[in-house]
Amino acid sequence: MRILQICQSYPPMISGAALAAARLAEGLAAEGHDVLVIAASDRREGYSTQNGRLRIERLPSRPNPARVNQRFLLWPQRAINRLIRAFHPDIIHLHEPLLLGMCGIRAARSLNIPVVLTLHSLPKSIAKYTPSFWGCPIQFDWLLWQYGRWFLSQCAAVIAPAKSVADVVRRHAWRTAHIIPNGADLQHYPEQAKRMGLAGREISQQFSHEALIARHAQLYQAICPQPRAYVARYGRSVSVQNENAAEPAGTAVFRAMREEQIGATSRAETG
Repeated sequence: MRILQICQSYPPMISGAALAAARLAEGLAAEGHDVLVIAASDRREGYSTQNGRLRIERLPSRPNPARVNQRFLLWPQRAINRLIRAFHPDIIHLHEPLLLGMCGIRAARSLNIPVVLTLHSLPKSIAKYTPSFWGCPIQFDWLLWQYGRWFLSQCAAVIAPAKSVADVVRRHAWRTAHIIPNGADLQHYPEQAKRMGLAGREISQQFSHEALIARHAQLYQAICPQPRAYVARYGRSVSVQNENAAEPAGTAVFRAMREEQIGATSRAETG
């Protein structure tokens, strides 16, 4: 598949979302998928890098006043449209639902491309970065959830990293999220794994890097199934006509007639 990821931060800029996006992009590319990542550049100017099937387009960015050593993209709609049309993705995976996510939604809608969103934070966390009034933070939770309901309705699927996050999304946005952890290795955290009732093989199946990649790929396939391979067949014999009738609807059927059939048909037409 051709998979496009859109995220604000990406290594060498470090954040939880950046590391999760990088881990996913690298894993999908290693599995043979073509992956394009559009992210904010870690410097003022933009630049592009290519590593096998993984290409990263870092767009010109500006400093993020709310986070140290972070930069962000404000409204790069034209650049995103240009990159998407050149890449022809089968699916767009967003890692934020705000301005950059809105650019992805607009581009996907115009090109009829399905969208997946991974929730790396909830309105309660985002509201911490909003301004305060007379020393008291302004409560934007309710407004953000109103927007979130609409944004999630534009996505073919929503991914939550844990059941607790999925429960919050269901309660506030009335949307069921697919639970796919970000690949934490609970074998290094036995107490946490014990509290979750997981051990041994269950940990490997749910939290390993391989499981992370496989579950995303399965979700992509369910949302955007690959077209069936078409068999080229053509001819005028009765057997070919019967084969045509037996083929599933939507399959183009042609078969090259054997040399003796062609000769026989020619003789019958000329005779």
